[in-house]
Amino acid sequence: MTLDHYGRITSLVVSRRGEVVHEQYLDGEENSLRNTRSCTKTVLGVLVGIAIERHVMRGVDVTLGELLKGRPMDTTKAAITVEQLLTMQSPLACNDSDEMSPGNGDLMYPTRDWGQFALDLPLRRDAGFSYCTAGVVLLGIVVAAALGERLSAFARRELFSAAGIDRFDWPITPLARTQRQEACC
Repeated sequence: MTLDHYGRITSLVVSRRGEVVHEQYLDGEENSLRNTRSCTKTVLGVLVGIAIERHVMRGVDVTLGELLKGRPMDTTKAAITVEQLLTMQSPLACNDSDEMSPGNGDLMYPTRDWGQFALDLPLRRDAGFSYCTAGVVLLGIVVAAALGERLSAFARRELFSAAGIDRFDWPITPLARTQRQEACC
């Protein structure tokens, strides 16, 4: 079986008993930055945990209404919790796997304000998991609001430096050119 079988893999590192036994880079040099989009959803979850541990955020039960006081939203959206966004169980009509979903990530990217895109989404009728990049972007905005600083600065100081990561490219929403707003995923 070749790597082509797995789609658009950009790099592969195999480790056995703590030693690298194989490395292969398919889209550039070893030190090239990679687009890790969905992996950064996990990074954001770690940053939420750090923010809670550092007492910057009260916990995962804090709501959008509490953290985004300057943004108008209806009471249902104001009651959405950090936990619901973290676990992709918010009531937002958002499903990246469904091209017809009003919250499909491909519809969000061309807009200027990704956070407002998420807040403007209709509500869905069914509860449960729905893979929603717009919701995670909204979560990143919420965490940055709680921190009072850019997510990238917090990530560099509190997570990446401890992990030996000194180079990264943090996605920025189009609105970020005029305001302090970064995306995550």
